[in-house]
Amino acid sequence: MRNFFAWFTVLSFVLIFSGCAGGGGQPSSTDGDVTATDVLDASPGCPDGLVFNEEYGVCAPQLAVCEHPWEMPTVEGECVAVGPRACPKTWDPEADVDCEAGELLPCREGFVLTEDEVACVPYFDDDCGEMEIPLLGGGCHPVGPAVDPPIPPVFDECGSGELALPGGGCVLVGPRACPKLWDPDAEVDCEVGDVLPCPDGWVEVEDGLYCEPIFDECGMDQRPLLGGGSERVVPLAADCPAGPFPGIPEDAAGAVYVLAGSDCTVGCGSAAAPFPSIQAGIDAAPAGAAVLVGPGTYDEALVIQEAIQVLGLCSAQVMLTGEAEYPDLPPVAILVHGVAGVRLSGLHIVAVGIGVSIEDAANAIIEGLDIEAPVGAGVRIRGAQVTAQNIWIHGGSPHAESGLPGNGIHVSEGSGLTLAHGLLSSTRSAAIFATGTGTTVALSETMIRNTKVDVEGIHGHGVFVEAGASVSMDRVLLDGNRHAQVQCQDQGTKVFVENSAVRDGQPVEDGRFGRGLSAWDGCQAEVTGSLLKGSRLNAVIGSGPGTKVLLDASVVTATSVGSDGDMETNSAVWIQEGVELEGRGLVIDKSIGHGMVVMNLGTSVTLAGMLLRDVSPWEELDYGRGMEVSYGGAVQLSDSVIEDCFEGGLAGFNWVQLGSDPLPG
Repeated sequence: MRNFFAWFTVLSFVLIFSGCAGGGGQPSSTDGDVTATDVLDASPGCPDGLVFNEEYGVCAPQLAVCEHPWEMPTVEGECVAVGPRACPKTWDPEADVDCEAGELLPCREGFVLTEDEVACVPYFDDDCGEMEIPLLGGGCHPVGPAVDPPIPPVFDECGSGELALPGGGCVLVGPRACPKLWDPDAEVDCEVGDVLPCPDGWVEVEDGLYCEPIFDECGMDQRPLLGGGSERVVPLAADCPAGPFPGIPEDAAGAVYVLAGSDCTVGCGSAAAPFPSIQAGIDAAPAGAAVLVGPGTYDEALVIQEAIQVLGLCSAQVMLTGEAEYPDLPPVAILVHGVAGVRLSGLHIVAVGIGVSIEDAANAIIEGLDIEAPVGAGVRIRGAQVTAQNIWIHGGSPHAESGLPGNGIHVSEGSGLTLAHGLLSSTRSAAIFATGTGTTVALSETMIRNTKVDVEGIHGHGVFVEAGASVSMDRVLLDGNRHAQVQCQDQGTKVFVENSAVRDGQPVEDGRFGRGLSAWDGCQAEVTGSLLKGSRLNAVIGSGPGTKVLLDASVVTATSVGSDGDMETNSAVWIQEGVELEGRGLVIDKSIGHGMVVMNLGTSVTLAGMLLRDVSPWEELDYGRGMEVSYGGAVQLSDSVIEDCFEGGLAGFNWVQLGSDPLPG
């Protein structure tokens, strides 16, 4: 290129020189001048690399004659490619391309050469039809309505709670549907379309779409049995053994006897000469022995630091009314400390501080205890492992100095509690309070009812779980507790509810709340095969990043409105602020305002095999929506039915992310 421009400059100079010879285009001269004619006639020899140009009478570079229009001659007598088909290295040696200077590039796919082969241009057919568009490289593509539109699937008219299948047929959804409907790989003994029987102790509702557990109304000292009937947690006096002492356990290493009113002062401890004091019997008993306590009232507190058994004849006849003071604690009726293998049974503990405090103890057993009106807590467990059954804790008051609010059972510091056949009624703040990493509570066949609010009038939970503790419930009835019947909060905290019923939530003192399950700030809650009925405001609420809720084969029904201050968040299920909820075989029935609300970015809900129906409007506000998704909430919905909602089955507002299978009806 540099040589070409040099040649162009020389040629221009020659042309300019030859064009300035004089007017009229004729060379002019004067005597003694050398004219252009003289130069042409002279025809001098040209320097090396130049040839004589006869047209202009000058010596100039000899240029090649190029064959193609996309080629340019060079002073070296060559032709090089230029233009859009030339390798860019011809003019930019540093160009990052896979070609060499002088090469000619092929046309891209769909492009063809121009007639002079200088450039490549896109090719489109020009004979496409009216409803076609040409394609790059040739061919046509149809647009607009299809000539033969696809045939839509056929859906049958199905009954309430039934899903219409593509191609015909109807199947039930909800907890009685075979899970293979939404999970073909489910390991269950049923097929799609099968209607599952009600579990033992459960009966069909009137239209048969789901089942409810049978729990009879029972007396204050009885717990209802799943399937009907009642059971006394502790016996009446008439049902106590004949006595006067309980029998010696087979595993006891000896026995020491105690009887209220005994006048024994020396050599006491036999059945014939019993100790008058339980603590005296405890102090005299060797490790592994049983202290057998006869009927009567014992105005004393007990401290147990040996592996012994303290067995009253039965709680209806053996009453403990004393208390002992300890630093930083309310008064305590029975303190078990730093020992393994203690067993307490058959005692009625009345009007004391903490009923039983078990600390740094392993393999403790408490059974047949009646703990009445405790202050601070009925049972407190710290750093201990306890098995309990047939425990009745009722009444309760807070203890301001220690901060214990009057819980039924307070479990903390990595302790473990297993409770069966329990009854907790009218305790304060929380009937079961579990806190701390490693703390575990397992409840079975237990009733928790009518928990009272704390001194601030806010908390009256049935079960409260926080700070990494874990609580599981199997065949548990929570009835008439306040604020939230089950509340869990904090990362690492877990709650499992199975084959249980949560019913008739009650408000706190200012009329608010009455929820069924509340999961907050990272808690993980799972509800399986259970009923949440008669909650106020929300049967289930989840809030906070990291919170996960699973509702599996469960029923949420008859959720009523909250107080005036709650009404804007009234929904049977309310999910917000980054919660992940999964619902499988779920029924949401008879709600007011909303069946489900999903809101905020990061909140995600996956629902399969769900029946959501019968949503009524508020009296104050004229809407009753099946599901509302708003402010970036995301829902994936499959194999489900939404029906009989006052103002539509599905409503989306603001920035909605919604993934949904089409639903008939």
